[in-house]
Amino acid sequence: MVAEAIKRIPRARGQIYRSASFRSRDSVGALIGLTRKALVEDFDRGLAPLGLNTAQALVLVFLVDERAGTAAEVCKHLSHDPGAMTRLIDKLEAMGLVRRVRARDDRRSARLEITARGRQVHVDMTRVQIDMLNRALRGFSSAEGPLVLPAIDNEVYGYSVVNVDAQERTAGSLLSRTKRMIKVRRRFPAFGRGSIEFLECGNPAGLPIKAKRASLKSGANGAPQ
Repeated sequence: MVAEAIKRIPRARGQIYRSASFRSRDSVGALIGLTRKALVEDFDRGLAPLGLNTAQALVLVFLVDERAGTAAEVCKHLSHDPGAMTRLIDKLEAMGLVRRVRARDDRRSARLEITARGRQVHVDMTRVQIDMLNRALRGFSSAEGPLVLPAIDNEVYGYSVVNVDAQERTAGSLLSRTKRMIKVRRRFPAFGRGSIEFLECGNPAGLPIKAKRASLKSGANGAPQ
């Protein structure tokens, strides 16, 4: 059954969309873009009383979470050009939310630090962020919401790992191991005879089985069937 299912998997690469039926507005990229746009607009409205916009708020998030420490690192996260980032940091520094700390050995480089006022604003901003995300996830239960996370951001089960192309390129993936098992089964028919019983095991890394051989019956010509 598994072998037949694998045979039916389309082997063509890059054939998710076809020109005859493609509609740009229905593509995954367009839908993700619309989702991001809706989230940013809602976040901007919530941040307005704090005097911030989404890009400025994300700089504070990156600094508090220690995901960035320089303007260049923030640029990489936000895909901003250096000139726009300089103006954005200037604005946050004028508001007293961040400060530039010059390196002793190189006065041309500076690290970014969040101020005490910036940390307080971050607390208020987090409340806005939570409200925005809860509105976006209306209709999902508290149990259903986290279920989407593994498909988005998980090193083991995320979309960048669990897909046919990545699985075929990884020798230890479930797909590659299953294909090897099927290949061995076809090469040695004896593995297909008898029955297999899966046993309980306290170690999740093990898969103990109990195999029973089937008796070989002779056909009319004496050959085993």
